[in-house]
Amino acid sequence: ADQYALACVLYEMLAGEAPFNGPTIQSMLVQRFTQPPPRVRSRRAEVGRTLETAIVTAMARDPDGRYSDMAGFVSHLGADAVVPPATAGQSIAVLPFANMSGDAANEYFSDGISEEIINALSQLDDLRVAARTSAFSYKGRNVDLRTIGEELGVSTILEGSVRKSGSRIRITAQLINVADGYHLWSERYDRELTDVFAIQDEIASAIAAKLDVTLHAADGEKLVKPSTDDVDAYDAYLQGRALMQQRGAALAGAVSAFERATELDPGFAAAHAYLGETLLLMSVWGMVPASQVSARADNAIQRALASDPTLPLAYVALGMRCYWNFDRVGADQAWTHALALDPDDAEARLFYSMYNLTYMRGQVDGALAMLRPVVDADPRSAHLRAHLSVMLSWSGQFDLAAEEARRGIALAPDAFFVNWALLYALSNLSGPEPLKFGFSVLEKFGRHPWLMMGTALIAARSGRREVAEALSDELDARSRTGYVQPVVRAVTALAAGRDRELFALLELSVAERDPMITLMIHHSPTFHAHRDLPEFKRVLDLMGWGEPMPAVADLPRESARGSTRG
Repeated sequence: ADQYALACVLYEMLAGEAPFNGPTIQSMLVQRFTQPPPRVRSRRAEVGRTLETAIVTAMARDPDGRYSDMAGFVSHLGADAVVPPATAGQSIAVLPFANMSGDAANEYFSDGISEEIINALSQLDDLRVAARTSAFSYKGRNVDLRTIGEELGVSTILEGSVRKSGSRIRITAQLINVADGYHLWSERYDRELTDVFAIQDEIASAIAAKLDVTLHAADGEKLVKPSTDDVDAYDAYLQGRALMQQRGAALAGAVSAFERATELDPGFAAAHAYLGETLLLMSVWGMVPASQVSARADNAIQRALASDPTLPLAYVALGMRCYWNFDRVGADQAWTHALALDPDDAEARLFYSMYNLTYMRGQVDGALAMLRPVVDADPRSAHLRAHLSVMLSWSGQFDLAAEEARRGIALAPDAFFVNWALLYALSNLSGPEPLKFGFSVLEKFGRHPWLMMGTALIAARSGRREVAEALSDELDARSRTGYVQPVVRAVTALAAGRDRELFALLELSVAERDPMITLMIHHSPTFHAHRDLPEFKRVLDLMGWGEPMPAVADLPRESARGSTRG
């Protein structure tokens, strides 16, 4: 209560008004118990994000969602108390360039050009760039530029088009002032396809000059550094990235595209790194057993590191591979190194906070403080909100987790992961809604094993054990003719009351290196009631996770830039 009271006082000192206002005390109490406190930055933009996150955490409606003690709260108060507000012309959103090639199959290429320009502009310290996912959420929508500027908090917008025909390319670009709609700069480039990197660099440099942003580059150094000299390899790489971002069945196509890129240019480090990461993701999502992809993923990641030992992406992938091998120390070192190379790499921050701090260590307070600024910088990313929702569930804040997942679903109703995040949050809540939602997502997404697992947990909590038993029987039957992750079967068996099957399936998960076990075993609320059993401790020992993790280095929790990879 003292922590909550202090947070309210600090909120009013910073924002100039109390977090909840109304004509009567009763109306303010209703707000306090039904709504999260409004963000301080919505009322005073120069307040630092880490400070805002600390206040919001201390004001959590559920006392269990606050800091475990006052010292934890105080430790996050001074990190970035007030930062100078962004001045006009120092913020930009790059909208996805329109594909004018007359072939929808070339959409990946125009999207890739836009993303490369975002990456280039993000290197400029004096320019705040809207994250890729948020900017790309306006694709195909006829939204007024002023509205986009207000929603993303930017003063300028870059839009354009790409026409690709044979070996020729035409790119047009326009920089627009959000306040009045006037063009600040425009240009058209008619070049050979081999000039694509030079065009991207010219556009980024022209914007920097127009907005009077310091380049901080040595003479002759370019903002866009070609990752390959082979245009066909680059084309395949862009295809792979577009497919990878879709997740699900598209991952198989992404693997083929990245393999084609690396065959054309064996030294293409980014393509190798993404290939390794995509192969691992196929195993995470239960598409293939780890044994089918582990050797290929190892080879791709090692080739990425050999080609470019300074590439943060390669260490993100290496951390994933170590983690799948139950090597917690190796994963921690890889992700720490990725952040040392680029402290603003949003994907590295996501993996470090989600996997290293949350899954392996249960340090959810620190993880939330690290992830929230990344989500705030990319507010229209349903994928990031899904991760934040799962993290809140791991901390026991199931109401807040469900609320965050619903925000993600509003942004991307058909995104699988954010629907799964809501299902998992609801599996820990009571009432009629959870089971109804479980049945609806099973119908919508084709009885995916993850969704069957979540629905079984809800059914057991709702007193519908027969539903959980039927789902467990179905997964067991499917496992006899195809691959079903052992951990998914284990959790579903647990929901069905088949505890004797639980530990045999968990041990099978360890033997098969099912990556799902690294996500679920250590700190998931699902296994809280079993942690002290000798069978459970045996599983941890088999993984080499029976001992506590060593302490981690004190890393920055604030990210100055948002995600550029979605």
